[in-house]
Amino acid sequence: MAVKRLVHYDLVRIIAIFAVVVVHTSGSFYRALAPVTSVDWQVSNIYSTMGKFSICIFVMVSGMFFLNPKKSITIGTLFKKNILRIAAAFLFWSIAYALFGLHVKIKMNGYQPEFINAFIIDIVNGNYHLWFCYMIIGIYMIVPFLKLITADEHLLKYFLILSIIMASIVPVLQLLPDVVSVPVSIVVSQLKLTFVTGCVGIFMLGYYLSYCNVTKRAEILIYITGTLSLLVTIALNGYMSVRNNQNYEPLYDLTNINILLTAVAVFIFFRLHVSNMDFSERFQKIVLILSECSFGIYFIHVFLIIMFQQYRLDQYLYNAAIAVPVLSAGVFAISGILIYVFRKIPFARDYLS
Repeated sequence: MAVKRLVHYDLVRIIAIFAVVVVHTSGSFYRALAPVTSVDWQVSNIYSTMGKFSICIFVMVSGMFFLNPKKSITIGTLFKKNILRIAAAFLFWSIAYALFGLHVKIKMNGYQPEFINAFIIDIVNGNYHLWFCYMIIGIYMIVPFLKLITADEHLLKYFLILSIIMASIVPVLQLLPDVVSVPVSIVVSQLKLTFVTGCVGIFMLGYYLSYCNVTKRAEILIYITGTLSLLVTIALNGYMSVRNNQNYEPLYDLTNINILLTAVAVFIFFRLHVSNMDFSERFQKIVLILSECSFGIYFIHVFLIIMFQQYRLDQYLYNAAIAVPVLSAGVFAISGILIYVFRKIPFARDYLS
């Protein structure tokens, strides 16, 4: 049973990291370049939306393990092992991306003194996809407090209700016409319930969903709402983008209820079904290797996307329907190979990938 649970965890991580690659690939090649009225943009929008559940899955899986009462985690362990590893990886990859950006600037414009200040700021900010490191480090810092809440199931459910309302439902209500959004915004600003906002609720939801009883009716409802949320997000985002003649991003906030419902459906499916499947020993080894590389793939894959952009590889693949999955698979495969080799270095394996 322990092996099955490990495979379930590994597989969902692999699916999630590939979804991240799809989101960034579709965004870099088509959603950033093609007119929103074009077929290529709309197709890439479908791919991108389908992958938006990925970060929620990462956060939920982390919550499932870190908040497990059977796993004792001291504050010292959190900082020396978990937080240090992410901070070290962030610093390494942030410097790498910042150096690359500095190189491009100097190559295009020659050296200018202000580039140094920008370089330092770029390191602190991190490349656009490295925001995840700050977010997850922040959550790890408060894990000891969160475990006090999860120790009491009534308190946990109360927290989840508040979090889903404030972090997932309210942001969507604020996208509605002023007659709804303005009063909601006023109430929220006055309540100042920041304690339950952000990704903390998703982290705790992952733990709750890992053990809670799910009836067959509830499971079907979860799959229906998850699928409908995905379809509505695709259609509405496509419509609003055409209407505004530019990418419409508010629906894509990862804590939004439309994104969260899809992530919950994926999480529940893996928990109830994939975890019970029998896999060959060879398959498990391959999955374990890919899962161990997923952290590094997250960091390095944007470099590969940049390289692919330099050679405009999308031009050789006819349209977005073909290009996005092919390019995503290429980025994922090459990233995986590079990280697999990179992890042969002990320090890199433990702290950078």
